[in-house]
Amino acid sequence: MATCSTDQLERFMKTYDRKIKRLLELPTGTKLSWEYSAQGGRTGEGLWTLRCYAHTHEPIAQFTIQQMLGCCGVCISTAARVYAPYTKRGLGTLLNEMRLGMAKRLGYGVMMCTDVSTSLGTKKILAANGWTTVWQFRNPRTGRTVIMSIRDLADIDCSDVPNVAASWPAELAEAAR
Repeated sequence: MATCSTDQLERFMKTYDRKIKRLLELPTGTKLSWEYSAQGGRTGEGLWTLRCYAHTHEPIAQFTIQQMLGCCGVCISTAARVYAPYTKRGLGTLLNEMRLGMAKRLGYGVMMCTDVSTSLGTKKILAANGWTTVWQFRNPRTGRTVIMSIRDLADIDCSDVPNVAASWPAELAEAAR
């Protein structure tokens, strides 16, 4: 895999800045800020968290990609969220595109996620973007019905996504190769 410079990562984020500003119809000159972090555990699993904020430091959206324990070819999309008042404008679909590309670039073959059955917006985004529901169960801790979905990453084009793993600590970059 090619390495990722800070410039490449910044250009990638600016591309999504423009797309998000257009979707949300934010005024010209509005500055978005991105907070991202990467960390690894004892066994080298990767955790990538990305949050987008408006110029007022109000959160717009976030997601986390985490390597599945016990299988380095599968990642888990978790904590994906679009904050009110930014919902129902297509941002969830855009962030889905972003995290699928990042997961593919990080070397994963499959992404998995869960959500509660009452989350109609998430169901709609997943169904429209190639995700397959594979299981549902009643969570004994919350009593809610949870839906498990997977997305094969083989057909995802990640050519415009920099190798974000190279900007991680050395042990994570190695784990993502």
